[in-house]
Amino acid sequence: MQRALGEQGTPARRRELADALASWAATWQALPAGENSGNGTLRPVEAIELVPLVPAERRRAGNIVAGLQALGEVPEFAPVTGMLDVSGRPERVLAEAAGVFARV
Repeated sequence: MQRALGEQGTPARRRELADALASWAATWQALPAGENSGNGTLRPVEAIELVPLVPAERRRAGNIVAGLQALGEVPEFAPVTGMLDVSGRPERVLAEAAGVFARV
């Protein structure tokens, strides 16, 4: 969306971005993190391969927020957060992570 605003910042695009940010802020929560969170060497596309699926018996019905809450019950999840390389330009890391998660 930020790229679309950069091309042409219309009122509709600004409103869509504001709505998206409000929704994100209303449902934000901290994810379980490993000891060395964000000091790793893996790109998002590599790190996502190490994220375990939440076992069927631990999955919760509902939206993505319910699914993310279930990650706290999966001890294998937190260490993966420490494997991600977050150095460099934040917009590059975020864009790559967003692309990876869109495919997931």
